Amino acid sequence: SIDADHYLQVIADGDKYKILKLTKPKFIPSSFITNGLTSSGNPYDEYVDENAYYVLDVLNNHAQQFSLKKKSIKEIFETAKNKVDSYFDKHKGTIDDQFLKSLGDFMNS
Repeated sequence: SIDADHYLQVIADGDKYKILKLTKPKFIPSSFITNGLTSSGNPYDEYVDENAYYVLDVLNNHAQQFSLKKKSIKEIFETAKNKVDSYFDKHKGTIDDQFLKSLGDFMNS
């Protein structure tokens, strides 16, 4: 229901919530410019992966996108505010895939 054309990686799976990661490649054309004195940009085309994260509420079958920021995660889990706050109090550090996996496991317990 999120994107029928791309594969979604399951970060955390449970009875209440699933945390999913969607990776899409983005084409960035070469941007090399020179005026004889200075040069800027890349002389090659490249693909860069862009990640989008979703929380699927299994009971309501409703998915919401969020960013890897504390405020965004708290807004997604607004109904379980106290549980999310206690998790963030116990776990400091960068928010990455491993952090989201343990958050999903905690929210599903």
